[in-house]
Amino acid sequence: KDLGLSRADMNTALILLNIGNAAVAPVIGRMLDRFPVRRIMIACAVLFGACLVTLGLSNSLLLSAFVFALPLAIALQGTGTLTVTVLIARWFQVQRGRAMALAALGMSLGGIVVTPLVGMLILAEGWRAALITSGCAVTAIILVAALVVRDRPGPKDVEGGQPAGVAPKPASIGAPAKMGEVLGTGQDLTSGLFKMN
Repeated sequence: KDLGLSRADMNTALILLNIGNAAVAPVIGRMLDRFPVRRIMIACAVLFGACLVTLGLSNSLLLSAFVFALPLAIALQGTGTLTVTVLIARWFQVQRGRAMALAALGMSLGGIVVTPLVGMLILAEGWRAALITSGCAVTAIILVAALVVRDRPGPKDVEGGQPAGVAPKPASIGAPAKMGEVLGTGQDLTSGLFKMN
């Protein structure tokens, strides 16, 4: 109402965000393979907060559309979606499915808990102030989380009774990469790991 937009117009923001997520996911995924997760989380936490503050202050629809399409998409992938998946894959082998289910449960519960709080904040302070406050809070929470993140398990870390770094014997679905070797995108896609049985 404040911006003179219909609900359908506002939904365009979600479309832009989804397109941005699809576009940046391969780039963020590559960065998570090459750089420490903590650095990426810290940088994306600051970017996340800056995006929400910018959206709260912006009177430009073009600027807001750009924020949704690129910087916010980068921040979301780098602080949560991809980062969580990568960390779970590194830390869990025997109970990986359970760990991913718990992470998905946590994300869903987060939405259930946070949405009413943001709604109350919007009613009390207005949507612009709610975005700015949310941006600052999200940045602080993710920065604290980044401080306790460890990229990879150490030699004495044990999960499911199996020493970390000792993977179960893979099925014969193609020649896997050597431990620590980074494959190119073309090699990833043509690897036996991606072929259907």
